[in-house]
Amino acid sequence: MTDTSLDTSLAQEETRLRAEKDAAYGVVLKKPTIANRKAYASAEKALSEFLKALADPGTEQTFAGLPDVLEYLQGENWKIQKTKLYDDFSANKLSAAIDGTFPLEKVLDYARLHLRKEDGTPGTVAAGPSLQEQKIVEEVKRIRADRQHREMKLKEATGELIRRSEVEIEFAKRIIYLRSDLKNIFRAGAVEIIRQANGDPQKAPALIAYGLGLIDTAMDRYARPVRLGDDE
Repeated sequence: MTDTSLDTSLAQEETRLRAEKDAAYGVVLKKPTIANRKAYASAEKALSEFLKALADPGTEQTFAGLPDVLEYLQGENWKIQKTKLYDDFSANKLSAAIDGTFPLEKVLDYARLHLRKEDGTPGTVAAGPSLQEQKIVEEVKRIRADRQHREMKLKEATGELIRRSEVEIEFAKRIIYLRSDLKNIFRAGAVEIIRQANGDPQKAPALIAYGLGLIDTAMDRYARPVRLGDDE
């Protein structure tokens, strides 16, 4: 699926969730029964969780305290009362993080092991994110991965990022050039080396300067800035 189609799918899903929330709100205004209020709260929560996943799917939901955990579990139709939750917490069936909050993952683990849904469904079957929530998270992750891929391609195109394989090829060519240059120093410069020395030890500094100059030229060729596509 392309980036555009993913964006379209997510936009459509957001539109649907907002429409469901608005419709539920309209029903509550006309007939504020307990069932209608619960339906509105559920629609509002679904939209909120979608927007949160869209903003940052990697951020795990946490609960500040047991009252928030109880509200979440009851809102998700887990069969749980305040007394049982607090008793289970005292029995270490549900544990808090170091900062005193309750991560969603721990809450779901607790529900899976120790609770049932209102309709009697065992927690081992019912716990975990819904298929719709999983779809949202996966689609958002794909969008982000695709965006990162496009950013890398842009960096490659502008020269800010170079493939490692291309750099290795470039330096392999330079090694060949360097070896050839150093060998040619004495092949091409033999006559000049003899002339520079002229059998006179006093001319050693001049000979050394000449030889170092040849080496510097070869090393400059090796150490030039990497420009992919250059080939001598």
